[in-house]
Amino acid sequence: MSRTIEHLTPERVDELWSEIEPLLNAASEVESGAPNPVTSDCLRIMAMNRLAHILGVFDGAKLDLILVFEFAVVSGVKTASISAMAGRGLLRFRSEFWQDILDWFRAAGARAVDAYARPRLARIYQEKFGFDQGCSYVRMAL
Repeated sequence: MSRTIEHLTPERVDELWSEIEPLLNAASEVESGAPNPVTSDCLRIMAMNRLAHILGVFDGAKLDLILVFEFAVVSGVKTASISAMAGRGLLRFRSEFWQDILDWFRAAGARAVDAYARPRLARIYQEKFGFDQGCSYVRMAL
């Protein structure tokens, strides 16, 4: 069965929270990797108020992976800022959905993607997703 991706509405976030929260808690970004770390509860509030977006990747009805991001303006540049990416099949996610997500970010006006990550995940972002190292976060120009 092929996996599907869904931009979760606040109602779906609420419905799937028992599956989303453990993924967020396991994500290294949610800990202290970011300059202003956020908790899973904070991300839930942001998603419920449409301040953050959660993309869910499903294998059938099972939630496999989440990508949490928000649009922001950093140094005058609109960015898609990743708060968390966690779950199973990260490299499969990249091959199945990453280019479409980048196209969607561009269509929304973003000119860069930022991600705050611990060194291990930053290496994955750089080696597998095409990010460049910048200060204490990784950035990929769009």
